[in-house]
Amino acid sequence: MIAPTNKTGIQFPPMLILISVYGYGGFGHYSVGIARPDISKLKDFLKQRGYSDFDNTFITTGGSGYAVFKRFVIGGESNSLKTITTSNDSSTAYISGGYWQFSLGYLLYSNKKFNSYAIFGVGEDKLEIITVEGFSGSFENIFDNPPKSAKYSTEGFFFTASLQGDVSLYGLNIGLRVGYGYSLKGGWKVWDKDVSGGPKVGLDGPFIRLIIGGGIII
Repeated sequence: MIAPTNKTGIQFPPMLILISVYGYGGFGHYSVGIARPDISKLKDFLKQRGYSDFDNTFITTGGSGYAVFKRFVIGGESNSLKTITTSNDSSTAYISGGYWQFSLGYLLYSNKKFNSYAIFGVGEDKLEIITVEGFSGSFENIFDNPPKSAKYSTEGFFFTASLQGDVSLYGLNIGLRVGYGYSLKGGWKVWDKDVSGGPKVGLDGPFIRLIIGGGIII
């Protein structure tokens, strides 16, 4: 399946919105939240090269969808991290990332209006850095003498465990999801070509999201 590409070039599969064929229910959600991945090794690497310190708190946006079959939950999700920047005397680094997952879970409690779940996911995460050399001047001059840039990326298998609670009213869902992610970190690529070395980093860390969407359990 060909995945769509967001503005950072990171690919994710489409959001899954699954409806139970047995009539138990299903939900689709959009989400916005905060993630704090442990990228301390990357921060140290950049500091050694003169880049300024930065906060590793990322705003996240994404979507999820799942069906409920006799209290079991099945579906998927994708989330992207809003780009943050850091710079040194000669260039700026743009750091972004995201992940997609297949999800399995269990409906812990439901009274038709309030639902709570335990959800586990497995998929792939990706962290990306784009560096751009400093520049100034007119469009024509910059176009004729473009700044140097490079794209660095690393990805690996990604696992999450989370708890979600949501309120359902007339088909509208609003809720909160909290959890933790763990990455089996891979190697680095430069312009999608494998290279050796580099700090081992992934999207390991806690996250919290506000979710809103639609669906029903009957």
